[in-house]
Amino acid sequence: MAARSRVLAAYAALAVADTWLAGRLPSRGVRAARAVTKTALVPTLAAAVPPRSPAVAVGLAGSWAGDLALMVDGPRAFRAGVASFAVAHGGYVAALAPHVSRDRLLASRRVRLMAGSTLASAPLMGLAAHRVDPRLGVPVTAYTLTVASMAAVTQAVGTDPATRRLLSAGGAVFLASDTVLGTRDLVLAGRPDASTRWMERVVMATYTLAQALLAVGFRRVVPAAGRFDLCQSDLAVCGRRFDRHPRGLTVISQTFRGALSPGPRCSAPRPRPGSRSPGPWRRAGRGGPWSPSRPCRG
Repeated sequence: MAARSRVLAAYAALAVADTWLAGRLPSRGVRAARAVTKTALVPTLAAAVPPRSPAVAVGLAGSWAGDLALMVDGPRAFRAGVASFAVAHGGYVAALAPHVSRDRLLASRRVRLMAGSTLASAPLMGLAAHRVDPRLGVPVTAYTLTVASMAAVTQAVGTDPATRRLLSAGGAVFLASDTVLGTRDLVLAGRPDASTRWMERVVMATYTLAQALLAVGFRRVVPAAGRFDLCQSDLAVCGRRFDRHPRGLTVISQTFRGALSPGPRCSAPRPRPGSRSPGPWRRAGRGGPWSPSRPCRG
């Protein structure tokens, strides 16, 4: 835990350094420094908050490829960056899809606001991209819809409030970051670089914050393989008991069913596997779950 905290602090330091460098005129020294800071951002974040699902790993890999592509100027590099980040957002959406609450998605005011603003801005952003390069119009329009979909999905995750706030904030900040980026590189294309250089700092500050929020949120919402990260305290006890009992898998199944079965919770400890039913606990048939046989006191 302490090692990961230090790596996360290193990510924060890289984010601050790259944000400051992004606002400088792109001299040879600045480009060389950003080749280190920007290239190291996503790998450092992945080391600090390792992804727990292939979809999140795809999202981080796509983000890293997009960072590398956008370090080069020109429409071709911009198209590569758009494609890479589209893959990244597809991975994030795939990771969140099993946890999305349909009712929350349909009832959320923020989702409706995002949908309305995206439907209005996507064609305008596509027209601005077409003006810069005719081959950018369709990809930029499609990407605008993709990043807005990712941001909308983060608003409707059916999980605990703290995790939902992390993910929703990460999605909203990511959408804001891409909006500023598109405004600077497409809508305001042709303006003197010095007059819009400050916007690059806004882009990097919001982008690095969004990636950190999403990474921590994904770590909380996606359970680790073979662990009961999202389980109740009874299942944590069950996991410890699994290591000591030769009939581990059966014991886990029995305790799991007992933990989720309705009825009064008892303060008395449950019997150890293989023992007779002591005190207020009884067993529902051979191999069945333990449950209270009489009301518990307190």
